[in-house]
Amino acid sequence: MTFSWDDVAEPGDWISFKPFQNGDGFAGTVTKLGSKNYDGKDKAVVTIRLAETLGNIGADLTVGEEYAFTPGANLTRKLADKAVAVGDEIRVEMTGLEDTGQPSMMKVFDLKVRKGDGAPEQPEPQPAATAATDDGWS
Repeated sequence: MTFSWDDVAEPGDWISFKPFQNGDGFAGTVTKLGSKNYDGKDKAVVTIRLAETLGNIGADLTVGEEYAFTPGANLTRKLADKAVAVGDEIRVEMTGLEDTGQPSMMKVFDLKVRKGDGAPEQPEPQPAATAATDDGWS
């Protein structure tokens, strides 16, 4: 069965890398996309090969290892809008909290994506960006 962002219901307001503060985040290459049923709703599960940790995240994480996370509503929408696929490099950084009227605040994330070739990460030398504004991140 092929993964489709259209098949995943919006998940709750949590992510497995906790606690998050502004400036915390991570970067890595997507190695698997899937979903898991939580409380009757299918929610996205993204697996990455960790390349970098940002801020206070990472004390228990090892660069080069694979980690799965379930993005919250805000990040799920951004991942879907950018059609993140296996092989893409992603960089996720928390930028704030938003009051949605729910008991807990929604974490707001900045997402940058460098599109890959659709295959799991295969380390290869990459040519340098030709201009400072064209580094492949969107």
